[in-house]
Amino acid sequence: MNSDPLVSLDGVSKSFFASPLSLKNLLGAKPQRIRAIQNLSLEIFRGERIGIMGANGAGKTTLLRLLAGLTAPDQGELKLPPERLSILEPGAGLHPELSGEENLRLLCLLHGMKTSGYQEIRLELEALTGLGEALKRPLGGFSSGMQLRVGMAPWFFLPADLLLLDEVFLVGDEAFQMQCQKHFEKRIEDGCALVLATHSLEWIERYCQKVLVLEGGRIAQIKTLHSRS
Repeated sequence: MNSDPLVSLDGVSKSFFASPLSLKNLLGAKPQRIRAIQNLSLEIFRGERIGIMGANGAGKTTLLRLLAGLTAPDQGELKLPPERLSILEPGAGLHPELSGEENLRLLCLLHGMKTSGYQEIRLELEALTGLGEALKRPLGGFSSGMQLRVGMAPWFFLPADLLLLDEVFLVGDEAFQMQCQKHFEKRIEDGCALVLATHSLEWIERYCQKVLVLEGGRIAQIKTLHSRS
């Protein structure tokens, strides 16, 4: 195994201001600065599986957004792999006027998959959604659960060295969860590094080798569950 880390954070901090439209700010109060991540250092190696836990507001989502490249640190150094997938907002990019089939194709192409590659996995991708003929209808008429299926399914077929999952992955009906779980486990077997932010001890114990507990944007505890093979 390559000894160089796939991901590295060195003294990374991230803060942001509370909403400027809050009542206090409209009355002239100074905007409150929230320190979401504070002086955090971390290395993630290829194939490593890390769980992130902590109370609401501990910094889990901000850390995932940093690792996804959706926001930049205020301080410190952050190294990320070029190919990473973040299942943080599975509905992003969906278009209500397009059919379910067209949305599946659009999401794959938007994330760099070639048309030929999409055609190779199209039937398997459509089967994963479990929506059948309903995929021919405009997405705007889908229920929220059906839209979630369309939004999430492509993520299990796109290439990546790093997979970032928030608890949104745990929602949806049981049948769809089971189908996603099979593809999720395949990604892990193929050596994709995993960062999973969750409150579920069951998922942490099942999939993670190490768990980081965040408090106030800092790592309060690191616990090794399984050694890295």
